[in-house]
Amino acid sequence: NLTVIVKDTSNNPVSGADIELVSPSGSTTNYTSTNSDWKVGNPANDLTYVLTVGNYTTQITVPAGYRLVDTCDVSYTAKVENEQTATITYILEKAGNVKVTVTDETTGKPIPGAKVEVVVGKDSNGDDVIVSGTTGNDGSVTLEDLPTGSNTVKVTEVPEGYDIPDDQTVTVEQGQTTEVPFVVESKGSITVTVTEKSTGEPIQGATVALQNSDGTPVKDKTTNTAITGTTDADGKIVFDKLPNGN
Repeated sequence: NLTVIVKDTSNNPVSGADIELVSPSGSTTNYTSTNSDWKVGNPANDLTYVLTVGNYTTQITVPAGYRLVDTCDVSYTAKVENEQTATITYILEKAGNVKVTVTDETTGKPIPGAKVEVVVGKDSNGDDVIVSGTTGNDGSVTLEDLPTGSNTVKVTEVPEGYDIPDDQTVTVEQGQTTEVPFVVESKGSITVTVTEKSTGEPIQGATVALQNSDGTPVKDKTTNTAITGTTDADGKIVFDKLPNGN
């Protein structure tokens, strides 16, 4: 026989998982897990059904609200021997989704082409397991089958002309989709050149300040102080990472 165990991280049995069994001859049979450890027999779950000796491969389809733990594979192969019972164990954890939306801070318009990711754990080699996606024309992307609890959502790439926003930590609930909005700032620039009127020679050391169209100073969002600069030897000063506007 071949016993397949489908359980959660607390060792509780999980029902509703679909198992595809491939026999040594290549034929396939589908089964659905119940609320206990179960033996693979025929489709009617006749537990007295005896498998022929050979290698059998299983592939699991996880029920909604769960995901395989990162150290567990989707498919396993077990050898069934005469008068022996082989065992394959699948371990699941509760899962949910996040829907990430990326928009322009100034216009509110959606930003397509932003890359988003969540590191959900480590694989058997100790490498990060990453769930990722790219926003569509509506500026959104849904990352599915994330482990429940605290997850950090990152925007790792944005179209040219925007700054990458800070990461957000959200709580994922089983079977639910958590909305995660990101607002990105544009990063336009202004180059100011100061020259002597009669000769056109650059003037170094001139202090330049930026104002909004209403006459108020443009302020640095981190320090809340007016943005100013001093021209270099070429008479130039560049103000970058500026928001859209006049």
